[in-house]
Amino acid sequence: MSFNAKNFFANAGKVLRDKNIPLTKKLPLCLGEYYDFFLYFTVGVITTVVNLAIYFALVNLTAMDPYTSTAIAWVVAMLFAFFVNKLWVFKDKDWSPKHAAYQFLTFAAARILSFGIEELVLFLGIELCHINENVIKIPTQVIVVLINYVASKLFIFKKKKSDEESSDSDEK
Repeated sequence: MSFNAKNFFANAGKVLRDKNIPLTKKLPLCLGEYYDFFLYFTVGVITTVVNLAIYFALVNLTAMDPYTSTAIAWVVAMLFAFFVNKLWVFKDKDWSPKHAAYQFLTFAAARILSFGIEELVLFLGIELCHINENVIKIPTQVIVVLINYVASKLFIFKKKKSDEESSDSDEK
């Protein structure tokens, strides 16, 4: 399925103008199949802000070294991202210990993997290609967000067959 901008914006315009649609339903209807990615992207931006706020606070207010500050900020941001993604983005309500532990461990493993890929891309870009560290950081963030989204959608918060069937019947 490819993105058709004309149809997308025509549909969004109709939804936004329709006074019979409650405000709380407009965004999901406007974005359609892209709504989950929009939620995930929004959570990613907020997670990045959490990470940077903690990092800068620790480095500048407590004079903690940047490496320890980075590790603490990454852990807090990863925990924040797990809970917000589970509850808000992927709407997973299964908190049984086995299921939640599996999700958390796979979420953390995927985040560690994407963190390693980010470090590798930064190293290759800066050291081998001599790209400015501020410039190379942008494409690495895109790569990390995409890796984390795919891992979350396909493996970590994957809907069970019964969940998909019940949500399909709820929509009918």
